[in-house]
Amino acid sequence: MPCIVSMPNASIEIFHCNFKGDTLQDSYTAGILSLKSDSTIHECSFAHFNSGAIMIDQKPENNVVISENIIMSCQTAGIFIQGPASRPQIQGNKIRFCRSSAIITALDVDAYIVQNEIQICGVAIEIQNNKSKLYDNQISKSHEYGIQVVGDDNRTRSMPLIWRNKIEQCAFDGIIVYGPHCEPDIRGNVIANN
Repeated sequence: MPCIVSMPNASIEIFHCNFKGDTLQDSYTAGILSLKSDSTIHECSFAHFNSGAIMIDQKPENNVVISENIIMSCQTAGIFIQGPASRPQIQGNKIRFCRSSAIITALDVDAYIVQNEIQICGVAIEIQNNKSKLYDNQISKSHEYGIQVVGDDNRTRSMPLIWRNKIEQCAFDGIIVYGPHCEPDIRGNVIANN
């Protein structure tokens, strides 16, 4: 059950709001669910969502900006984006204590993921078969990987740009790349103590 749902062809702008999920009944709650609509989510806080803080299903013509938010203690994902040929902007967010992945971009999403701070999550950023651009993110203390790039879908190439990120103190690898269709461009990252 989401706090806010934006239906197809709608437009929402959400600024300076606080969202709190269920901490007593272990319900499958979500913060914001945006279905094929324009969405701007800025300077909000999200905590304790079992089904994710921000869940987006985007069309290519939709404008989605997720910036300067604080996301804590989510189970499924902090931010999840799907929608072929979509180009969401995920910038300047602080994401902590997510059990699964902090940010997930699905098949053919070409996200711009920049200057986010991600700490103590399962996987910090998960790129699934797409060409997202990851610049200047700070990732630390992930329970698994800092960045996970998957290229296992034969319909597309997974070719993200992974530049100038700082990845440290992750339990396993700083960056893991797998799948026969995976060709990331990895440059200028600082990867230490993993």
